[in-house]
Amino acid sequence: MFNELIAELTFSETVDEFTATLRKLANCLDFDHFAYGQKSGWPLTSPDVYLVNSYPENWRSKYEESNFFAIDPSVKHGLSSIEPVLWGKELFSDNMSFWEEARSFGLEYGWAQATHSNNGNIGMLTFARTGCDISCKELLDKHSMLSLVAHSAYFGFNRIITNEQLSNKPNLTAREIELLKWTAQGKTASEIGQILNISHHTVNFHTDNCVKKLNVANKTAAAVKAAVLGFFNT
Repeated sequence: MFNELIAELTFSETVDEFTATLRKLANCLDFDHFAYGQKSGWPLTSPDVYLVNSYPENWRSKYEESNFFAIDPSVKHGLSSIEPVLWGKELFSDNMSFWEEARSFGLEYGWAQATHSNNGNIGMLTFARTGCDISCKELLDKHSMLSLVAHSAYFGFNRIITNEQLSNKPNLTAREIELLKWTAQGKTASEIGQILNISHHTVNFHTDNCVKKLNVANKTAAAVKAAVLGFFNT
């Protein structure tokens, strides 16, 4: 049953399928609630953040309205570490009031682990429950399963996002990609023109097309976005 659910999670086609499977896995591992969040690598200054969870509606609303994402210690930990972490006094030592408020909604005990990728994406899985602490024995017994769910959740959700991005991915020509690669290396229009044996006016023409297609402000942003979207991988 567990392995079947892992396969379903990894190859989910939609967010609804992903959410339903993660709910089943939470129950399978004796947790009441789950949360999965993912931060994309783009835009660099204000990256897209996706979040699905089964928390009580009142807590979800308060979390979003109060922007608890910015002060959540488990999120802060996950942004810099892939080591799993348990909710407790040590984790919440700098913000006990936040933990007490979460506990008032039945979110007493939790486990979380982040997954990082080389393209800047970060995913984080959390399981939580009421009334029963997570013992060392339970953590040891379930460590491999919990980590497997965390990594499978990342690949499954990233697959959904990637498919959506690909369906809206701009159609850059080989020449435009080549120009952006040189731009990413800090070359000017004149330098790129010399390298490719074309005029700098032609370079600027193609660069302007890239900026429009990628819907960004300038050529630097175009080069960064092209790299994040994987245009430089081929």
